[in-house]
Amino acid sequence: MKKWTSVILMIIILIITFTGCSNESSVNEDAQAFLEETEGISSDETALTSETAELPENDDRPVGEKPFEVPLEDIPINDLPLVRVGVPAGLPALSMLGAMKDSEENGRRNIEYDIIKSTAMVTPKLIEKEYDVILLPTHMAAIAYSKSPEYKLAGTISWGASYVISSDDMTDISELRGKEITSFEEGQVSDVVFRYVLEQNGIDPDVDVSITYIDRNDDLATQLIKSKSSIAVVSEPVLNTVLNRRKSMQIVFDIPNEWAAVTGSLYGYPQTSVVISNDLIENHPAVVGGIMRGLDKSAEWINEETEAAAEYSNSLNLDIRKRVIVNSVERANIQFVPAFESRADIEAYLKILMKSSKKLIGGEIPDEEFYFIPPRR
Repeated sequence: MKKWTSVILMIIILIITFTGCSNESSVNEDAQAFLEETEGISSDETALTSETAELPENDDRPVGEKPFEVPLEDIPINDLPLVRVGVPAGLPALSMLGAMKDSEENGRRNIEYDIIKSTAMVTPKLIEKEYDVILLPTHMAAIAYSKSPEYKLAGTISWGASYVISSDDMTDISELRGKEITSFEEGQVSDVVFRYVLEQNGIDPDVDVSITYIDRNDDLATQLIKSKSSIAVVSEPVLNTVLNRRKSMQIVFDIPNEWAAVTGSLYGYPQTSVVISNDLIENHPAVVGGIMRGLDKSAEWINEETEAAAEYSNSLNLDIRKRVIVNSVERANIQFVPAFESRADIEAYLKILMKSSKKLIGGEIPDEEFYFIPPRR
């Protein structure tokens, strides 16, 4: 009996050993395949889109920590796909100058930048999937998502650049009551933002003030320079031109700051955001991490090295004079804030726009799939 018991035990041990070796071999093969696929990519970056990524027990990521610490230069050039980046002319282009310069200096031929001259062309190009990464007005990102949810909003890079200017001294926004104000693009985003700020300060924009609208922000500059209007709402970079030509005018109210005061935002209103294609997010998470880091660095660079950025801009034929760039950047509120930090601001902004007109955001508030939220490390 003892003999058979020993035999049975030996058989069981052999089965366990064989099974263990087989599983270990399978695991090793999977691990090797994973290492080959992610060679040159840090574990942090491969976790960017992992739906099964678990939080380490000691993960106490504070607000503001960026889960994209690997720069593109640390990713082998052969591992980088061709990335097409669409950038509308104007302030969005300024926010990308640092990234463009970095690509040029480091010979990143796999990243192509296309300056889009007309904002009206942004949404069609997005729907047609012409780009992997694109900067565009936040409300247009929502519209495009409602038509073709092939992109996710990765973050916001410009937090408003509209200001109230006047030839009279003012210290409190309540002083606008009873005044005549010149503004632009009635019913569009900038107008909705300004009217909301007025309403939250107890001013009915249809009763307590008289607003005269000009069709475009660019045309507003000509109108203000020629006219005797004493109060106006103007956005950069046109604001710079107006202030230089009408020396009696001065900034009296910072609309992004006023928006922050009535909404509780830490930044302003999310005017321009960055969207990234689902294909790039799913298939090249490390590249997405590098791009987001690049956006962050680009925003920092233009704020810290404005003169150098203006010089570089001249070589790109962006149709913005060096002097205008230097004077406008400070008021452009360029700061890259990833979606995991700015989602609440974006949703509040879109809800306010929707109350004015559903068409401004494509009919409804985007669902949670609209946002690219990297898993916490």
